[in-house]
Amino acid sequence: MKEKIRLEHVDAGFGEKQVLYDINLIIPERKVTVIMGPSGSGKTTLLRLLNRMHEEVRGAWIRGRVFLDGLDIYSLRDPTPVRRRVGMIFQRPNPFPKMSIYENVAIGLKLYGVKDEEFIRQKVREALEAAALWEEVKDELDKPGTALSGGQQQRLCIARALAVEPDVLLMDEPTSALDPISTSKIELLIRSLSKKYTIVLVTHNVQQAARVSDYAGFIHKGRIIEFSLTAEMLTKPKNELTERFISKRALS
Repeated sequence: MKEKIRLEHVDAGFGEKQVLYDINLIIPERKVTVIMGPSGSGKTTLLRLLNRMHEEVRGAWIRGRVFLDGLDIYSLRDPTPVRRRVGMIFQRPNPFPKMSIYENVAIGLKLYGVKDEEFIRQKVREALEAAALWEEVKDELDKPGTALSGGQQQRLCIARALAVEPDVLLMDEPTSALDPISTSKIELLIRSLSKKYTIVLVTHNVQQAARVSDYAGFIHKGRIIEFSLTAEMLTKPKNELTERFISKRALS
């Protein structure tokens, strides 16, 4: 297992409220790592720490260290380089409403100063192909991104993240607002993308974790209770809390 991200003794919260407690975690490179847990357990806060989005919320704080390829990302004054390397896919698709499909994918490149239009066109196509969307939209790139179906919009958002060539993709319950067919397409895409990208997926869906992930962490009340190979955790959980969550029994 080659390490991509390491968290060491990370605490985090908002104002006087602490959400995460002493998180120690290694996320492997080019694998799908799922973070599971009940609502309010700190899953999203943990995810947002990994590309420094957590600090955008008023009153947010963090202690500890987060390393990306050995670099402590919180030692940098400017989070922009981190966010370029670590893309984020949110729970609900969020294409930019006044932009076309093409513009939605190209915007990140332009914001980072890329001006070569031919290069941008090539990267837009590559990103849409990687997101398994090119064949569906190649003849209507001028169409508003918001005119696509929900599943297509989510794949458009994935393409937007891929266009700037990140190392890591963070996904916060990316299929929770989608129908079963769209969910299946996103799950197949996740498995395909993991050949090139490190993926960290937050979900409360144990079945989805089983289908798409290589490694799994279970978080409860802000603490990592267990971390292992997904198949191992789902068949032989070491902690009673993990077993209760997997079997959908009430957690104490």
